[in-house]
Amino acid sequence: MRKKILIVASTMSHLSNFHQPYITELKRDYDVYTMAKNDSGYVADFNIQFEKKAFIIKNLGLAGQIRKILEENKFDIIFLNTTLAAFYVRCALKGMKNRPKVVNIVHGYLFSRHVCFFKRFVFKVAEKFLARQTDNIITMNMEDYDYAKKHKLSTNKVYFINGMGVDQSRLKNIKESKPKLNGFNFLFIGELSSRKNQKFLIKFIKNLEKFDYDAKLNLLGYGSYEHKLKKLAKKLGIENKVNFLGYDRDIGKYLEASDFYVSASVIEGCPFNIIEAMMAKRVVFSANIKGAVDVIEDLQNGVLYKFGSLKDFVTKFRLVKNNLKLQSEITNNASEKSKKYELGKVFSENMELAKKLIEG
Repeated sequence: MRKKILIVASTMSHLSNFHQPYITELKRDYDVYTMAKNDSGYVADFNIQFEKKAFIIKNLGLAGQIRKILEENKFDIIFLNTTLAAFYVRCALKGMKNRPKVVNIVHGYLFSRHVCFFKRFVFKVAEKFLARQTDNIITMNMEDYDYAKKHKLSTNKVYFINGMGVDQSRLKNIKESKPKLNGFNFLFIGELSSRKNQKFLIKFIKNLEKFDYDAKLNLLGYGSYEHKLKKLAKKLGIENKVNFLGYDRDIGKYLEASDFYVSASVIEGCPFNIIEAMMAKRVVFSANIKGAVDVIEDLQNGVLYKFGSLKDFVTKFRLVKNNLKLQSEITNNASEKSKKYELGKVFSENMELAKKLIEG
């Protein structure tokens, strides 16, 4: 009899963007189902209306709804993704007899040192509380791996992988940029949110005015923070220097039009967007947070600045901006380092681990 697998995330677009090759491959040997909130035209087998704000009343009824689905379908194993969905599914499993095996794929624990104390405390307690409903954990950076092992956040083994894999075919034939002396196009790709911290990037553009640079920030993505970010840009008088490009899966043309890639994220798991920029041979500037420090060696294959420090960010940028030799060394090293994260490289390794956990 074919085993039944449930793959869960907060949104169906997450599963489509990061897990579709794995879902397709698993369907060869197993009956695979998805549980998520339908969005962006993507439809899950079980549409659960997860709301991304964790502490709202609307989410409280989800555990009962999920529990009913799990009891009726009797899955053999559940692969969890994203913090919110992973929390409510494991709550639904509490006290359930003959529950399915649970593997939590951690795309970045939300208790990094840069998260506010209250949230950090709550998320740590939640993971410890649900450790008995977590059989295995798969992590994507060393900080999360070490924490999960040290604090025993699962009943069995913790694994480490190099992310879900970046499809490098989307980035072929992108020409290397040749930055002008004073004109710069910066790009960031990701959800417009407090976690991605685009407000810091807008402040960075404002700071560059002191040096008479013609700098523009292009934000590719959508999210609930768009209005706040536009308001901030207007308040700082640089609304003409910050472009909101919306959502587009064809990222190659935006990377080609950019001179540098920038990130100010508070937290990352395995930074998919940074790796794509490295593959496209763009110099990447990132805050020195978990996930980013796993991928970037400062001034070797990218640039790391102190989290939250505009002064350090501007200083590092001025150091690199006109040093074409250093830029060339960084981008060549970045292109080489990024190969270990290519989909073709990690896919077979991740599939081997998934099948081991399914059959184990």
